[in-house]
Amino acid sequence: MAEEFDIPDEARAVKAWFSEHPRKVVPEILAWIKAGNWPHLWRGHTHTQPPTDAYPLYVGEFDLADKLLSKRHFAPCPCCSPNHAKYGRGGKVAWFPAEQVIRLIGPRCFASLNADAHAQAEATFRREKRAAEDTAYLLANLDKIGPTVYVFEELVGLAEAIDQLRLWLVSEGRAATQSVWQHSRGGLLHTVVSREEVRRLPNGDHHTVKVEDLKRYAEVAGMKLFDPKPKPLMPRVSGALKRLKDLEVVYVAEALEDMDDEDKNSLARRVGRAMRGAADIRDELADIKLGYSTQTLATLRTWGQRPDAPTRFYVRRTDGRLSIGRDEGTAATFNLHFRIDGRVGEIPRLSAAIPE
Repeated sequence: MAEEFDIPDEARAVKAWFSEHPRKVVPEILAWIKAGNWPHLWRGHTHTQPPTDAYPLYVGEFDLADKLLSKRHFAPCPCCSPNHAKYGRGGKVAWFPAEQVIRLIGPRCFASLNADAHAQAEATFRREKRAAEDTAYLLANLDKIGPTVYVFEELVGLAEAIDQLRLWLVSEGRAATQSVWQHSRGGLLHTVVSREEVRRLPNGDHHTVKVEDLKRYAEVAGMKLFDPKPKPLMPRVSGALKRLKDLEVVYVAEALEDMDDEDKNSLARRVGRAMRGAADIRDELADIKLGYSTQTLATLRTWGQRPDAPTRFYVRRTDGRLSIGRDEGTAATFNLHFRIDGRVGEIPRLSAAIPE
């Protein structure tokens, strides 16, 4: 049986205190409940059943505190269960303008009295909540577009230089790079260790076989440089830069005042997609650049010339040239673009969740 409550007279008293929208008092209500207090004991709650012809506005939403929910304690609802436990999650802060009162009620409880009014209040609440979230999201993130544009303007030359190098690796250095790609998936290099193992045959005889095990040698970064099917970076950088510049026109907060809710939501989604995409491309460029760093190339060269390496590989960078092959004598050489060492700047990361 549901837990029964002794509702105090003070809770049942009508508190017609809220002739105007109670947005200023909602944070107090939510803090009261989060602190572990019962909703019906909040100072402004009116614990009486609303009129069936009432049209409330839902102005907040809440769950009971974890310390109550963990013990399976639920709150009473003045709409349909005034003296017994009814709900724990999704409670509504319901403002009844005609009565000028606030009731803290269950998530769908008012629907038992007036389904149409509940549906209307729910739809309005969701729409206004989304609009408020979109506005907060845009105010927190629009000023990050400008610095991201600056970084991407610098990345154009680097992307072009990397694309040229990867195109050459696929055409001229294909044999060597394909082997490295095959043996460095996940950024791990291994050596081959041979050992003998005695095995028993079905007839009972024993014989010795040679077994090869892989032993971890080193971890290296930037192995996407050697992807045999690279996706060009330059079009992606240019596309991201264009999308960011298109958004720069809404750089000041004042422009948001002239937008309706749908426009704000559309803009929030565009900002989220553009900034998320920019972050992915920037991080990919930074990772690929590590593939021709001094440390990575030295590790690959030393590993590739070991007798126990699973493949032969030689690579060296000197005086603006990259030499690559199975060994030094047969290595092909590529003249690196002068922007190959371009800076990969940090970009601001988005605040709050990114709209899909």
